[in-house]
Amino acid sequence: MEREINTILKKDGEEILAPEITQLIKTSDKEKGVHANRTKWYKAEFGNLEITIKAKGGAANKPGSFGYLVFPDEGRGPSNHVAQKFFERGVNKGLPKLTDITQNKLIDKLEEVL
Repeated sequence: MEREINTILKKDGEEILAPEITQLIKTSDKEKGVHANRTKWYKAEFGNLEITIKAKGGAANKPGSFGYLVFPDEGRGPSNHVAQKFFERGVNKGLPKLTDITQNKLIDKLEEVL
């Protein structure tokens, strides 16, 4: 089952969780530049029975970096006075769907084996 869960996380985890987080990222009032909620702002890393979604880059002055995503839950920076917690809220919103998919696929695998 461990192998099956790892496969499910790699196949479905990023596909389910990243969009839930992305839709919570606010677009800047400024018209210029590329905004994180309109591009692939993250990278997904997979371990044993885990998925981690991290913001790309770090420094706002690096090309392709979304520096304003570095401390989203802490309310840091001149334009982010309140902790947004969109990573946490997005994961919490997507988790039930990922759990249902995982449960259904594990049941299917068990029925296949039995």
